Amino acid sequence: MHTSNYQSLKLTLIDLFALSKDAMHMHIGLAVFFCVVIIWNKGRIELSCLLPVIGIALAMEALDFFDDYAALGYFRWLASLHDIINTCLWPIIIVVMSVAYKLNKSR
Repeated sequence: MHTSNYQSLKLTLIDLFALSKDAMHMHIGLAVFFCVVIIWNKGRIELSCLLPVIGIALAMEALDFFDDYAALGYFRWLASLHDIINTCLWPIIIVVMSVAYKLNKSR
C-alpha cells in the first residue's frame, strides 16, 4: 500500500506530538480558529471565524477521502464525517457561546 505525502505528514505529526488522530483534528480546528480570531478579526469572535475552520476541515477530509479510496477501494463516509465534527466542534461551541453571551448582555 502506497502512503501519500499528506498521510505521511499527518502520521509524522501524530507521532511527533504523541496525539491520537482525533486529538490532532481538535487541535488543528482550535489553532485555525484562534489564529483567525486573533489575526483576521482582531480578537472578535464572530460567526465568520468558522469559515476558515470549516474550509480546513473539508480540505483535510477531501485528501483523506481520496487517499482512502486509493488505498482501500472505497470511501469511508462515517470516518470523514467524524473527523469534520472533531475539527469543527469546539470552534462552533465557542462561537455559539459568544453569540449567546452577546445577545444576553444586550438585553
